[in-house]
Amino acid sequence: MDDAFDSPLTVDTKAGAIVQVYAKDNINLRETSGDLTLAYAISDIDNLVISGAGDVTAGLLGAQGSLSASADQSLRINRIGGASVRIEDAVALGLVRPDFYGVATAKAPTIATLTAAANLNTGPVAARDRVALVGQSVQATLISETPQDGLTVSLTGPRGGFARTANVQVIGQGPLSLLADPLAPQTASTFGFAPQFTGAVTLDGARIGQAGSTATFATGGTSLTVRNTQIDGNVRFKQRSFSLLTQTVESALNPEDTEQALTLAGGAVDFEIRNETDLTVRDLTLLRRLLATTLAQLVAQDVGITDVTDIVEATVQIGPQQPGTAERAITLISITVQTPAGDRRQIVRLPLITVSLDPEDVVAPG
Repeated sequence: MDDAFDSPLTVDTKAGAIVQVYAKDNINLRETSGDLTLAYAISDIDNLVISGAGDVTAGLLGAQGSLSASADQSLRINRIGGASVRIEDAVALGLVRPDFYGVATAKAPTIATLTAAANLNTGPVAARDRVALVGQSVQATLISETPQDGLTVSLTGPRGGFARTANVQVIGQGPLSLLADPLAPQTASTFGFAPQFTGAVTLDGARIGQAGSTATFATGGTSLTVRNTQIDGNVRFKQRSFSLLTQTVESALNPEDTEQALTLAGGAVDFEIRNETDLTVRDLTLLRRLLATTLAQLVAQDVGITDVTDIVEATVQIGPQQPGTAERAITLISITVQTPAGDRRQIVRLPLITVSLDPEDVVAPG
């Protein structure tokens, strides 16, 4: 069975043909020449691999194990996991138990790997552990099937390059749906998915963006961790209402974002947002609310450290915008600094400060 799974079943479908695939065990299917359209492809207890030499369009996909879908051109998937489909031709197919195969449920895979040489576009994609997204342009809605365990996402362009445009959101679960037409467009709002959920999301190993445009990665979960990630241009990261705009080139300040940050080394970003208020940053210069120079001045003023050359890490708690003003209250939870001598020191709980939308207007109360 393993050898058979490693060697795909190859097909060359006619234009307009719609393929339906269901199996208890592994499925490995490849379209060899043109485009491939799948109403559904479901492995009940094992793995699913779908690939095509042209565009691949899929209605509903599901697997108990891992799931991989790839296209040598563009890939469009309406739904992965969390839905059922009726196998209309069960009797005509001559199945031994046509009544047993009347309705097939697509399970959320442990790992979903979705790869397009051009554009990747998905409706709700449920996974239990990890989702890998690859495409020049990526539009995706992801669902953390086991939010208590967290969901890890990677996002890159083909061959490890940049996903030049991206709009990715991670949302909560919705009810199990029976799809009358799996190829009809699926949206999260149509099927009652929860926009928020209790659980962590980690973006790990991403390469996103291009100069002159803004990409977005958002989660409705209770925390967002971004690591081993490189951006180009502008990328907006959102944890519910908290919006962090990261940039490789400094631009005018955007009052709609909670914080705005400039990358330091080659577009590297490394940070965590928790509970819509707590932000921990590494390898970023905070532009709007807190400037690295301002932090250095506060460190020197309140703790007595002078000539700070590098703020290695800062954790801040940012309050809501104060009514009738452009100000927000910020508590500096912890700052780790590196002095010219090379040693690192941590300063905890610096005083509350208030900052306005103008980064030069920093006021220490009292």
